[in-house]
Amino acid sequence: INYATLGFSLSLSISKAGTVIFSSLMIILWLLEGQYINKIKTLKESNFIILLFLLILLSGLSIMWSPDKEYALNFIRKYWHFLVVPVIFTSLKKEYIKHVITSFLIGIFISEVFSFGIFFEFIKYKDILPSNPAPFMDHMNYSTYLAFASLLLLNRFFFVKELKYKLFYITYFLITTSSLFLNGGRTGQAIFVLTIFIVGFINIKRKFLALFSMLIITTSILFVAYNVSPNFQNRIGSALADTKNIIDGDFGGSIGQRVSLWIIGSNIFVDNILIGTGTGNELNGFKYYADKIDFSDYNLEGYNKVGFIDYHNSFIQYAVQLGLLGLVLYIGVFYSLLRHKFQEKVYGNLNIIFTTVFIFHSMVFFSFHLIHPMVLFSLFASLLAVISRKEYREV
Repeated sequence: INYATLGFSLSLSISKAGTVIFSSLMIILWLLEGQYINKIKTLKESNFIILLFLLILLSGLSIMWSPDKEYALNFIRKYWHFLVVPVIFTSLKKEYIKHVITSFLIGIFISEVFSFGIFFEFIKYKDILPSNPAPFMDHMNYSTYLAFASLLLLNRFFFVKELKYKLFYITYFLITTSSLFLNGGRTGQAIFVLTIFIVGFINIKRKFLALFSMLIITTSILFVAYNVSPNFQNRIGSALADTKNIIDGDFGGSIGQRVSLWIIGSNIFVDNILIGTGTGNELNGFKYYADKIDFSDYNLEGYNKVGFIDYHNSFIQYAVQLGLLGLVLYIGVFYSLLRHKFQEKVYGNLNIIFTTVFIFHSMVFFSFHLIHPMVLFSLFASLLAVISRKEYREV
């Protein structure tokens, strides 16, 4: 299980097939390991795991009031990726924890080698263009991976004592941050800019110094990125244009469509506040509300093919699907993560960073529906939970 977890961690950012193979292997080995009574007893100690699986259970129960039960069942089966959470929580040995995090960073480095190679046209990989060099996953989720890895490295920089390690981590931080801003994922870039201030505040005692230093770092990175990366410059220009159009009442752009989804989803939630509309095919209800609040010209071409509306916001998604209880459970998952206690501050800070990154990601994605954010969450949420369990009994 420990070695399979290392393979799982390594494969997250470079191979979807590898991620599935290693996660399946982890689950099979865990079942063969036995000791079910002790495992159940251990799992019951974790408020985080209880809330996560209550959310999944409620999603399963919502099939009963879903308009398309077959689709809902196919939708919910994706949650099997979360089965690695109890595996890691009950069976990962403490001495492997650092190796698992290092394995994740090695995977990130491999993906960056491909990314830089594609950008500078040294490497041709599939049909990936130099203008958006995300080699192994979509650019939006890849940018989130890079943002989290970059902030993880910066956090480690504050805790290592030897100069050679400080130089290593700050160099790797700059490489990862450069890769982040070469890519077209505004999500990860925005997460990085917002969360780096939290990294500064939790690691630097003098808060004015923290604010000033993080402001200087962020401004410098954005200035260089804007002048060096045409992709970043174009995406910023597009975002500003979209924002102006929204103010003028035009929701046709990328950001405008997300805002209209949030408005429509919020209206559906208010009218179905107790149990939501059920998991799965919400397209018919969406069309009704889009017309009701004068968003009837919303482009549904892509959604008509899959029969599923992605509200690009996990909080709204669960509010629509599962009502108030689902929304409370989803918020509770993050609250329970933040309640973890740690003896080693490096892990306490990492817990805050990871939870913050995922909350921001959840504000613009349905994070528990796509494999890449699901497995990233499964690995680090369970890893931080097991670190806390081995140091403290959860509150």
